[in-house]
This record gives sequence, structure tokens and C-alpha cells, in this order.
Amino acid sequence: MHSLEPTPPNGNGQESHPTVRVVSEIDLSPAKRFILPKKKKYEPQYAHVYFSRLKSLTAHVLKSAKLTFGEGEEGKLQYSKRIADIASKDEMETVVVGVIFRHMKSKPSILAQYDVPSHELIPAPPDRATCTYPRDDDEVFIEDEYGRCALDLSQLDSAVATLSLVTGFVLALKGHEDRRTGSFKVNAISYAGQAPQKSLPELPGDKFICITSALSFGKADGDVLAAELLMEFLRGSAGEDPEGSTCANIVQLIVAGNSVPQLEDTESGPSAVLAAHRPLKSGEKERVAAPIVEVDRFLSVIASSLPVAVMPGEADPVNYLLPQQPFHRCLLPSSSRNENLARVPNPFECSVDKRVILGTSGQPVTDFALYEDQSSVMKDGKEAGKLRPSGEKVLDILTLMLQNRHLAPTCPDTLASFPFSDGSDPFVLESTPHVFFAGNQREYASRLVRTPHVQTQASSGSSMDIDGVQGGEKTVRIVSVPRFDETGQVVLVNLRTLDCIVREFALTM
Repeated sequence: MHSLEPTPPNGNGQESHPTVRVVSEIDLSPAKRFILPKKKKYEPQYAHVYFSRLKSLTAHVLKSAKLTFGEGEEGKLQYSKRIADIASKDEMETVVVGVIFRHMKSKPSILAQYDVPSHELIPAPPDRATCTYPRDDDEVFIEDEYGRCALDLSQLDSAVATLSLVTGFVLALKGHEDRRTGSFKVNAISYAGQAPQKSLPELPGDKFICITSALSFGKADGDVLAAELLMEFLRGSAGEDPEGSTCANIVQLIVAGNSVPQLEDTESGPSAVLAAHRPLKSGEKERVAAPIVEVDRFLSVIASSLPVAVMPGEADPVNYLLPQQPFHRCLLPSSSRNENLARVPNPFECSVDKRVILGTSGQPVTDFALYEDQSSVMKDGKEAGKLRPSGEKVLDILTLMLQNRHLAPTCPDTLASFPFSDGSDPFVLESTPHVFFAGNQREYASRLVRTPHVQTQASSGSSMDIDGVQGGEKTVRIVSVPRFDETGQVVLVNLRTLDCIVREFALTM
């Protein structure tokens, strides 16, 4: 066990007893699949990323489709092995599996960045849209290695079609060919279904992980005192029960990105200084480096008594391509010397007492939400009119990602990612986590998703699910983690019950 420092004197002037923190078995090795090779190649094209995704998920999608739609019946239903073969006689219903692609003229294009002369080796990411992508003249396709086919979605509910048919998802679609237009009329959709999940062993007592995001040290209008209160709470200096007992049971802190704020766009701000491509003056160096210095100090204090995993985010000084790589050691020189601090990638996956924790710093969810109509996405007045989804919408998106077994479906179309050339897609979910979170959201929301196994009869006579796993339901706690710099809130997830507690440290004067 780790013994924390004694708490300050209580209201009676007496010193409180030291807090003794429980410890857990933490395994960070699952995050290695998001670590890029040392020799990176940016030359390859991205088409093979979709094909490797299709290859990984086709078998699962096909099995799920046969449970949903039934086996193929002569003259009633057929399964097409290739999109090029979907032509059917007498408009017989056909099921086809492929990758969805939405052709949207208003979506940002990274190619447009090359039209402007720049000294950067890799162009800066397009500005986050202030309006959603869809337009009335958009087209939706399904494609595989052999070709693509336009989709007619008139027979589907518009809300279901918009949220489900997002670029990058591998789906099974049931419908028939419209010989007049050559399109495929879709009347039903089937997902891959959740991946297998490890059993959830019992814990003798409560243990918590604390998840926060957007600490944004150095933000002009930031609440410095709120971060200091959070620090004291995590160190066990928040006073007597119930706060003290909760702190003692926190076994890990996860910082889900944006530890520093977005660079200012003023003429004398850090972004303008860096864009000038000239040596920095003494005063400029301190001003640009000040936020990350504060992050290092904060993490050093917390890591002295608590395991910490710090993820990069959209605003942090790392490459913006997903998966984002861990902070360089030189950016966090003091805290990196502590074995309790882990510099981890984004997305991040770990195991705490056999509970699988998986999450991102929020970019895949925010980009996913922009595929919907603007009326379903809330405008954010605090970030220059940028659009961010509500808490419930975040939960809907995370649920769809689990059902489709993919962590970042819009990569690499509208969300920049590394061009993997080894035929793999690290964002494919091979297993279902117990806690699934997205950081840097506008508000907190949480949902417990329980999915019973769909049972089939194995040849041996035992009852197995479609992945060959023995029965039992899957249970996932999905969490929308709010921005700390806006709400002062952090989320505590109880590893025993998967319940959530929200702690708020914002100070109103």
C-alpha cells in the first residue's frame, strides 16, 4: 500500500490521520498496439486500411447477419460474396457486406492544405468544422475489394441511416437492386455485434479509477484553484469522510488529453510565434513552454502517491495523427522520473484488476457527430462556435462503435490517422472493454450497456455465441468525460460495480 501525506488540520485545529491507499494490479501492455513503429512511413496510400478493416470484420458481420436475417433461402434471400454480383432476378432480396463511404462535398479535405505554400512537413489539420458535413446532394456507397455500389436509403428511417451509415463502418445491408437507377435499395442493417468480453471477476471492496480531461494548464480564463483542489483531493488532503475514504480507494488517474489549451490566435500569441519559423526569444520561450511546465508540476505531485496515465489530445504538443503517440519524455522531465507516471498513447487501453479500460481523448466521437444533421449537434459558444455533441449523443456514438467493433470509423477520411502499411487496423475492437470512455466532451453522461449473448448450438451440443464463446451477457460502462476546464468535473468509476460518481471542483466567486 502507498501511504499518503497527513491531511492539513481539520476544523478543530487537529491534524487528521494519514490516508492509506489501496493498490491494484495495473497492466498497461494492451496499449502497445497503438504504438507506432520507430521507422514510420508516410508514403503508403490509405485504401488498404479499409480493406484490412473489411477483412478483419467480414466474418463477424456475416455471422451476425445470418442470425438477424436468416440463412439464404432459394428464391427468397441470397448472400452476395461480392458487391459486383448483387444483381438479382425478380428483385429478390440480397444481403451484401462492405465498407460504408459517404461522399460529402462539405467535409474538410486534407488535400486542400497542400494548395497553400507551407514550411511544415505535414500540413496542419483542417479547422474543426463549425457546421456539420451532410448536404442534400450527398451520396452513400458500399464498397469492397471488387467495386462499389450507390445506396438508396429511402426505405430506412432517416435518423437510423444517418447515425449508422457513417464512413468506415463495415456493415451487412439487406435490400434489392433498383434496375432503373442501378442503386441498391436498403431496407435493413446488421452490425458485427459486440466483440467477446473477458469475464468480470468479483472485487472484495470498492476501487475507483478517476478519469479527467482538458486540464488546460495555462488557459487564459482557466480556474487554477480548481486544479489545485483536484490535486489535494487525489493526494488525500481533502479532509474527513466521505471524501477521504473515496480518495483512498482511487487506484489510478487517467488524464484523457488536452492537458494544455489550444494555442492562442492573437498576433502575439504562442501560435503566431511558432508560425513565424524563427528562433524564439527568451521571453517567448517561457511563454510558449509555461503550460507544459505546469502540467509537469501537477503530474509530479499526483504521481508521488497515485499511478497516473497521461494521454495526449488534440491541443497537446504531439503529432495530431491518430493514434497519437505518448508525450516525449523531455516535455515532462520531472514527472517522467516517477515510476507511477505512464506516458501513454491516444487511444489508450489498460487492465485494472482484470477490468479492461479503453478510451480516447474524444476526437473520434466529435468527428463522428459531424456526420449528423446540424440540428442534432449542439453549438459550443465557449470555443468559437464549434460543434460538440450532447452527452446522450456521445453515449449513442460510443454504443454504435461497440456494436460495429471499431474505435475510430471516420479515420482516415475526415479524421487524420497514420497510414498503416502492415495490413492491420489497430482501431478494430478484438474484445469488448468493461469501461469505454471519450474525453473532452461538453458534459458528463453515463450509461450501462448490457448485451446478452446471441446463442447458437455448437456441433458438440454446448451453447455458444457467434464468436465461439461460452454464454453470459456483456456489460460495459460507457462514459462521456466532461472538460475539466469548463465544468471542474472528474469522473470516478467504481471497478466493483461499474457505477459512476462525479466530483466537481469548479469554484464560483
